[in-house]
Amino acid sequence: MKDWNTDGALESPNGITRVLSSSSRLFTVVAQEKGSSEAEAAAVARVRTWQEGWSIHLMGSKLKRSGRVGKQKLLRTFEEVCKTGKPNSNQAWFFLRACGSFMPETALVERTEVATNIWTKLKDLGVELNVSHYNTLLDVYIQNEHVFSPH
Repeated sequence: MKDWNTDGALESPNGITRVLSSSSRLFTVVAQEKGSSEAEAAAVARVRTWQEGWSIHLMGSKLKRSGRVGKQKLLRTFEEVCKTGKPNSNQAWFFLRACGSFMPETALVERTEVATNIWTKLKDLGVELNVSHYNTLLDVYIQNEHVFSPH
């Protein structure tokens, strides 16, 4: 039987506590076993992974709906993903792709800087970059009218 404790958290008989909180359209569920830092760390990691996926989902939905994304939203989402580890290949492609024509309110030079910074961070994190990533970066450079040499 589950019961509410004095902190307003839902507690089950096996000692697992679930705390519900909301923060700017994100709802998280943190499960932690009392007295176990490993269980707490695993729960926090699961929540962060969920939040990172949700942030990318929200940004992707906005892109589909409006065809644009703000520079700050892109950078915030990228930083959230990097806090939990490194982006996967699809996420890396998505972040690079968003640095082109999807940021029409941002100056071309700034968009190129964002793309270059994301590219550098991806390499520093050890993300495996393949031909689709390189092609996307070249597409972004062309969209942003960036002069570059392929040599």
